[in-house]
Amino acid sequence: ELVPRATVLEAVKGAAVAVVITSVADTATPEDAGMVTAKIFEAIGLGTPVLVIAPDGSDANRVVQTTGLGRGYPARDIDGIASFLRDLMNGKTVEPAHTAAYAWGNLVGTLDGVLRDAIKA
Repeated sequence: ELVPRATVLEAVKGAAVAVVITSVADTATPEDAGMVTAKIFEAIGLGTPVLVIAPDGSDANRVVQTTGLGRGYPARDIDGIASFLRDLMNGKTVEPAHTAAYAWGNLVGTLDGVLRDAIKA
């Protein structure tokens, strides 16, 4: 059944944690390393803590760590995942930091510069 986007965003906003799984592989393929789904940005924008399951070195992990609004773990790190969830359940909060780095205006400006440099080359 399709659920209206507004309803989904309300659920994410009210969630104690949003879980995003990009890959359970131990080693990131180039596709896995670069996968950053919109679900991560939706949760960040709503201020919901994010638990990302992705291989080490993935961009998804980097995004949540940069913003301070979540943690990223490889699927094999059961203790790390459990510790993060336990901390949240015990009242620990995540603190936003550098969330503007992923605002559309900043992303567009960065990509514009990259494209202009590529055209010049």
